[in-house]
Amino acid sequence: MLNYEYGTAPGTLLAWEGGGPGGAGTSGSPNQLLPIVVTGVGYDQSLNIQFMTTLRKVVYVYSFGDRIGDLRVSGIAFDRNCADKLSGWGTRSMFKYYRENKAIKDNQQIKIILAGEVIAGSLVGMSLNLLSADNKTMGFSLDIKALP
Repeated sequence: MLNYEYGTAPGTLLAWEGGGPGGAGTSGSPNQLLPIVVTGVGYDQSLNIQFMTTLRKVVYVYSFGDRIGDLRVSGIAFDRNCADKLSGWGTRSMFKYYRENKAIKDNQQIKIILAGEVIAGSLVGMSLNLLSADNKTMGFSLDIKALP
């Protein structure tokens, strides 16, 4: 079940409690649901490290700390809501979410809670693609650069 995490607003994307991907996400307000289903999350984190070998078979390791991580949230955006049958509802909601939370807007930070760990970062990209014309569903992915 996806649930709003109080104390992480503004810029909250979603928080999972007692489960994995799937369900409607929230966007900074517990009463404002996004018409989406999250189907995947990917997270990459690595060190900024250099190895140097010598002619005497000694290996030196130089560590410069963590690199910026990559976090990707993907899923499905629906065309209509049940109440007013407004076409394009899910796609427009994703555009609105991106405009309101992208990195250049007041250095906006997004916090995602993944397996109990808080990952903070900046929203740097979004992609949308048509999944099914018959079902009027759009696929989306949000690209977030996570702070080390």
